[in-house]
Amino acid sequence: VGVSEVLRTFSGYVDRLAESPVPQGPEDDERFTELMRGILEDQLQVVSTLGCGVREVRCAMGEEKYEAVRGEVDHILDRFFMKRIGLRFLIQHYIESARTLPGVSGIIHSNVAVGQILRQEASEAVRLCRENYGVAPEVIVIG
Repeated sequence: VGVSEVLRTFSGYVDRLAESPVPQGPEDDERFTELMRGILEDQLQVVSTLGCGVREVRCAMGEEKYEAVRGEVDHILDRFFMKRIGLRFLIQHYIESARTLPGVSGIIHSNVAVGQILRQEASEAVRLCRENYGVAPEVIVIG
């Protein structure tokens, strides 16, 4: 159920974008930006939904059979999440590009403490993993 739900969700995004007219002016751009914002906000449950789907598959297959295909599942999930990160980056950049701030272009800032941000987000990821799954990987941020 979880994986099918995520596939339906992302297929719906593609359909909504394909049906959306190309922005021709500021008013159209505002509508398109709202569509982008809706897609960005709608993805909040993707990670937990996929996690539930993987657990369902694991239970249905049994531990031994699942371990035989785990590498392939991990590879598919890695590719999916890298694409998801890229999509979210582009959507957020598009949305933020409407604002004009010194030293900022969309979501790209000229003066950023990347190490500090990575440590904070790694800590949050570990917390969420423990909260949702009871375990979490060790995350090491170098730099």
